[in-house]
Amino acid sequence: MKNTQKSLSIPIVISFSMYKRLKILSAVICLSIFIGFMPINSATEDVSVELLTLKPVLQSRNYSNQSEISVKSEKNPSEPWWNNSWHYRIEYNISKLIGHNGCDYSNSPVSIIINFSSFSNGNDDIDENSIRVVKKDGTILPSETFLWGNITDPSTTGFDECRVRFLIDQNDLDTKSNVSVTYYIYYDTTAYPKEKASYSGRMGYDPRFAEYFVDGGITCGTHAIFSVVDWNNDTDKDIVTGCNDGNIIYFENDGDNTFTYIGLVQNNTGPIDIGAISSVSVVDYGVNGSVAGDNDLDMIIGEHNGGIYYYECNDDSTLDDNSDSTFILIEQLKFTNNTNIDAGTNIGVRAVDFSIPTDDYLDLIVGDYSTGKVHYYENNGSGKFIDKGFLKSSGTDISAGGFSLPYIIDYNNDGDLDLILGCHNGTVYYYENNNDNTLATGVALKDENGNINVGYAACPVVLDWNKDGDNDLIIGNGYGRIYYYERNDTSTDYIFKGQIQSTPAFLEVPNYAKTCAADWSFPKDGLLDLWIGDANGDVSIYENDGDGTFTYRKKYDVTSSHIAPFATDYNGDGDIDLIVGLSDGTVYYYERTDTGGFTGVGYLQTSPPTKNIDVGNNAVPCLADWDGDGDKDLIIGADDGKVYYYDRTDGSEYYKLKGALQASGVDIDIGSYSAPTVCNWSFSGGLPDLLVGGWSGSWDVPDVIHYYERNDTDGTLTDMGNVKDGDADIKIGDTTPMASPFAVDWNNDGCCDLIVGDHDGFVTYYKNKGDINNVTDLSVPLNVQLVGQEESVSTYTFEFYEGWNYITLPLNNTSYKRAEDLANAIENCTAIAKWNTSSSSFEVHYKGTDAHNFTIDDSVGYLIYVNSTSGLTITGEPISSITMKLKAGWNSIGWFNSSSTDAESLSKNITNCTSIACWNNSLGRFIIHPKDTGISNFEIKKGDGCLVYLLSDEEWVNQ
Repeated sequence: MKNTQKSLSIPIVISFSMYKRLKILSAVICLSIFIGFMPINSATEDVSVELLTLKPVLQSRNYSNQSEISVKSEKNPSEPWWNNSWHYRIEYNISKLIGHNGCDYSNSPVSIIINFSSFSNGNDDIDENSIRVVKKDGTILPSETFLWGNITDPSTTGFDECRVRFLIDQNDLDTKSNVSVTYYIYYDTTAYPKEKASYSGRMGYDPRFAEYFVDGGITCGTHAIFSVVDWNNDTDKDIVTGCNDGNIIYFENDGDNTFTYIGLVQNNTGPIDIGAISSVSVVDYGVNGSVAGDNDLDMIIGEHNGGIYYYECNDDSTLDDNSDSTFILIEQLKFTNNTNIDAGTNIGVRAVDFSIPTDDYLDLIVGDYSTGKVHYYENNGSGKFIDKGFLKSSGTDISAGGFSLPYIIDYNNDGDLDLILGCHNGTVYYYENNNDNTLATGVALKDENGNINVGYAACPVVLDWNKDGDNDLIIGNGYGRIYYYERNDTSTDYIFKGQIQSTPAFLEVPNYAKTCAADWSFPKDGLLDLWIGDANGDVSIYENDGDGTFTYRKKYDVTSSHIAPFATDYNGDGDIDLIVGLSDGTVYYYERTDTGGFTGVGYLQTSPPTKNIDVGNNAVPCLADWDGDGDKDLIIGADDGKVYYYDRTDGSEYYKLKGALQASGVDIDIGSYSAPTVCNWSFSGGLPDLLVGGWSGSWDVPDVIHYYERNDTDGTLTDMGNVKDGDADIKIGDTTPMASPFAVDWNNDGCCDLIVGDHDGFVTYYKNKGDINNVTDLSVPLNVQLVGQEESVSTYTFEFYEGWNYITLPLNNTSYKRAEDLANAIENCTAIAKWNTSSSSFEVHYKGTDAHNFTIDDSVGYLIYVNSTSGLTITGEPISSITMKLKAGWNSIGWFNSSSTDAESLSKNITNCTSIACWNNSLGRFIIHPKDTGISNFEIKKGDGCLVYLLSDEEWVNQ
């Protein structure tokens, strides 16, 4: 269809009566070269945009400063994860990673290789699980380890070199001043094993958006080698994927092609774990591999060292629901000479009847990283396999250059099975079968931007994802993400639709989650919302959506650390107020205002004498009528592991300390970080009982929740043991415990349920069955739909006027990844343009077309064309600063600061800047301000885009 929008030229008008300097004249001439757009129907060369990517640094070095830790000292962290069982650490200076070019590696994975060959400690190997990357203040950073080799015996599990990848905290690194930042790498030997650290996600690099991530969307760690199948027989296609850890992960389709993480697929002893880099082909694997199976879904699993295993579904039912099935390892698949199949390393396996003619037995098509080629193993009908060699194209072995991940399907509907091959470099190729299992020359599959490329180790699956009758592409990559490419109805190419989302994500805040539940909404909506305190001193509000998910709404900064909130109507006015336990052991009261906010009233106090309540450190308050006199008393946990009772003085705002609560005459002592909650757990209907979480003092075992039953006659407490799920104790945090329970009737069934926070910031819901000896039905991680921003700064509204408008997105952009996304969001928008400094020209993306569908980045200016007045409201977190690499010549930037500036001030803020240009919508042209003159010194407001001219390449911090 012919686009009828008129062509647009953008002239520059400047008076030279006051200004004749050559450098300004040259700047104007440079800008004039192409500040006019090509006519809309003219053929234009596609100018590629090079994304500024930040590659991880790789440095090999043999550390000679490995030192044994003899005693706990000031150099060791004070954080609770530390204990005297740790023996070794390496001191690492992060400034070595910055380099002379001043590249900023903030919030980006840094990869280093540690050589442990100088340390073996006899026959003890390094314990990979023990490795921790620790900041100087003791905080553990998200990290991953990749190992190879062995110090003593290659057949054991030890190693001599280990690659450690971790995220630098941007708050610790000032690249402008090149300040040295010290990190420690703690580790131990297999003689002193440690639990593997657990993080909220895994690290990777997303080449589509040139960004690093810790989690988000479906991610399985690294190496998503997966199958798409209706796992639970609900007609939707679910995802069952291998991962770097050797487990098999199940994501359930929610019915709209978004997914919920269900968990690890189990065998009869626990999660399936084949060691490393598992790949999975889900099929109904019958006797000897017959396609006439037993009507349930089995698994063929490949592992890192080339072995292939058959796991049978342990389920007597038919193809109904595999979501809670377990699997039994039947055998390692073998050749006809009864030796185990060895397909190389890091293999990708597919089980399919590839024989011509078909013989109704499942053969194996296996990609091999060590050769980059694709094996064909034919089933001989007795469950053994014949090596038929590598698949060939035009007489030559097909090679994917490393990771070789095949998918077999009749791609062109001609009756034979073709090969879709994911390659090491992230591309995907189609090889047509010549009807004799020889293959034609491979053709790269394409999307709107050229060859499809997911960055690294592409793993394709072909199916009709959107149920429109054609074959779409689902592609995993080596960074653990899975993407959706929709088949273009008008061509053989695909349209990139983005990452497949695993929603909701687990609800998580920074460390030491202390939680309570109350109706935060103003006015109230009758639903229990979550109030979560964390190690950073914030109280985060997650509003209940009414469907089991939560939306992040607001964050309150309490100016303390390790805070514990308790929400209640403290003053009896009908509003929910906030009581907060602080790290210094005091308790503070915030009153809800008439507008829904909070105002600080003061510390809760005892009298006489009048002084602040103080339990030493890390107060965890709970308000309840402990003595049955009708007012709200205080039960407070503390750092010393005890629980203190403060009685509310009748008719007064003050409290009286009654002492530490006791059970059978002995002070209750959890160990440390006690966290009490009060409820009628025994169903007696009398005085409330006491549940207490906390930290036992050891990271080697999960923590429990202690139950103390109240005597309704004399009010004494009896230790009843731990809260249980059936016969087993509820255990909080396998590797990083510290239970913080809150008791509330969550589902309105008359029983007290538990909402439990832990050290890592996760929040979990435990449902009460109504049986004191079997009180929990299940543990379900609570879900959050949106990781958002503070309400007061979360939105920004644009007004667009007919013609071109020069803007920037002044909030962190998570909604509009590409120009087409932004164009679709703006009513009456027909085009978006982005300045290309290298070519000194604008690239124009016309809505509804494929050309120039560039990425939308923060701190960059874009021209928006609308054919009539419209607007756009965006949401996102505020941007604090962005370091921009500006080039000599004109550069397009955006202003996101809430305070306005002017052209002269901005020009002086950027080294070697000589001119600033803004777009005037009314005049339909650019206006230029030359530096150090009074010419056209226009205002630059939040959300404005502008052009800046530099005489040389410069790095500038936009803040």
